[in-house]
Amino acid sequence: MNKYLNEGLWFCVPIVFAVIICIVWFKTIFDLNPYINLSDGVSLSVNPYCFIAAITTILGFIIFLLRNLFNHFGSIVTAAILLFYTTLFILVTTYIIYLNKALAPQEGWVIYPPLSAIEKIEVKESFFICSPVYPVLFQLSLIVLAAFTAFKIGGNHNRVKTCN
Repeated sequence: MNKYLNEGLWFCVPIVFAVIICIVWFKTIFDLNPYINLSDGVSLSVNPYCFIAAITTILGFIIFLLRNLFNHFGSIVTAAILLFYTTLFILVTTYIIYLNKALAPQEGWVIYPPLSAIEKIEVKESFFICSPVYPVLFQLSLIVLAAFTAFKIGGNHNRVKTCN
């Protein structure tokens, strides 16, 4: 089979799996406002197309990372597709960092008189997913992986040119 056709089929595998997961999870992809129940009375509205894009990005990143690790970054096409999925995954983690900050519970208090009795009020910071340090460190590791993949693509490209 042609290697470009083979890579094209591998490129479509995460998309197919993401659509299947979306159909199973939401029972339909045509409902534009499905809800995910987080707890009693709290639900989250999710756009299924964004859900499909995020799952496709994560699955594609994992599949092509494993393929490149097993092949020792030998194929330029596979490494380029990994670089594409790594870039998309960096964008997804940026959105996760934004959601982490946006969905964090807001602390509040009520002050009754006399106001002079309060010395100092401490507000404890809380996050929806985790501390923002961890997604940023993960994003930095993705950037290092993208730079390494680009370096390997350049090395393989130079090797192919000198062999001809």
